[in-house]
Amino acid sequence: MVRPCYPTIYRKSEKLDVNTISEVIVIVDDAWKVGDLVDWFSDGCYWCGTVTEVFGDDKVQVDLLPHPLGEGDTYKALTKDLRPSLDWSPEKGWTVRMPT
Repeated sequence: MVRPCYPTIYRKSEKLDVNTISEVIVIVDDAWKVGDLVDWFSDGCYWCGTVTEVFGDDKVQVDLLPHPLGEGDTYKALTKDLRPSLDWSPEKGWTVRMPT
């Protein structure tokens, strides 16, 4: 199955007129907290994980998904490199992933 491109991401701080946008978008407020499911951009691709510690406004600790779904390691990541982790299905489109 081929999914559509990930929705465009806007920061909550950006001035945005949602009435003029006809595509699916994601608005992020950058207030990451422990337990958030995120995609972390590193080494040219996105890695799925969970925020496990917050070090301030611009840095968090991310635990990547364990083997065999992911690498399974822990990294410090800049918040500018995070996006919310979303799932896609033909029936529901893009939806926010919920912790299990």
